[in-house]
Amino acid sequence: MAQRYVSPPQWFSLIVLLVYASATSAEEFPTLRPGLWEYQRTTQRSDQAWRAQDLAERVCGDPNDTLKKQTETFTKLGCIMTIEQTEVDNTYRLTAECATKNGQKVHSRSVTTFDGDSLYTSVIDSSGWLIGVPVQFAERVIAKRIGDCENKGP
Repeated sequence: MAQRYVSPPQWFSLIVLLVYASATSAEEFPTLRPGLWEYQRTTQRSDQAWRAQDLAERVCGDPNDTLKKQTETFTKLGCIMTIEQTEVDNTYRLTAECATKNGQKVHSRSVTTFDGDSLYTSVIDSSGWLIGVPVQFAERVIAKRIGDCENKGP
């Protein structure tokens, strides 16, 4: 059932991961439970006639650690990110402005809603440049903790 997520060009990988990033620290978001997580994504791109592509993967780990590491990576890359909690409990808006090595701008806006410590949904809209052509991206992510990680004993 699970497919591995294969990321498009490098800057787009950055945008896809923005769902996990924040402008300040990982503690800004609700704490998520470590374990086996399933990520279901639907992505669409303007340069592909907005044809939807469904992707899924399962990852065993601590999403809080992943969030922290990715936040550090984005900061080192010079991305300017802002986050705000909306009027609706456990819903956050994130905007990011990043520049590629070629100096082209990448913009991303996302809304993430957390439902307890084991489920969240994000909607991400991004725009940038691929091979000199402006491209828009849309993504919806549903992330759900589906259990504990398997212990692989000796």
